[in-house]
Amino acid sequence: MKSSFFVFSFCRLSCFFLLFFPAQLFAQANHVHFGLQVKPIFESGLLKTGKENLTQNNVDFNVTLKSGVSWGALIRRGISDLISLETGISYTKRKYELGITDHDADFTGISDFRIISYEVPLSLMVFIQLGERSYMNASLGYCLNIFASDIFTFDTTYFENYAVYNTRFRSALLANLGTEFRTEKSGYFYVGATFQRPFGDIYTEHMLYEAHGKKEDVYTGLSGSYLTLDLRYYFHSEAIKKKKKKKKTENREE
Repeated sequence: MKSSFFVFSFCRLSCFFLLFFPAQLFAQANHVHFGLQVKPIFESGLLKTGKENLTQNNVDFNVTLKSGVSWGALIRRGISDLISLETGISYTKRKYELGITDHDADFTGISDFRIISYEVPLSLMVFIQLGERSYMNASLGYCLNIFASDIFTFDTTYFENYAVYNTRFRSALLANLGTEFRTEKSGYFYVGATFQRPFGDIYTEHMLYEAHGKKEDVYTGLSGSYLTLDLRYYFHSEAIKKKKKKKKTENREE
């Protein structure tokens, strides 16, 4: 329900841009821009990208998205003066922390693991002009996540952790807000934020705690949702010139 509310609010914001700022939009038609991006990943309790908590027999299991990074290449195509379409490919690394606390034994153990994936986004972008060279955008789109492998971590003294991807290909919602500064010859400089929400858990995690006279097995799903700070650079490009069709003339003899 909360993710649906987020999408609805985002769409209303985009419609607000279209209704009240159409005269300020920069012409994007017939331009193709190649870009590079780096996106540090953050957890957000508000957007449900934080902890997964389970308790069994007075033993707490906590799985937390701590950080990560996504980097790759983008292609933006202006399809009108108002709208651009963007796609690309990125390498993404999510860093998780597994914490196990046995309250009866007054014991806490912590371990880290990583999930590697590749992302292919497709987003529709709407722009408004804020100043002579500065612009704001809102975008909504789709992302295909491709996961590299299952994950296995362990400690011989107290735990095993086995995470299996539910499906190698998992689609997700993408929502973005950002601003960019455009130069005439040096390209575009962009700063923004992106929220990704997969349509279903990306991994199922099996955690085994075996120590202090206990043996506890638990399972949980990893949502894979994350929030990023987007840093992008788009190279300068010239407008695509459309070829004019030459009219054929016929010479007639009188």
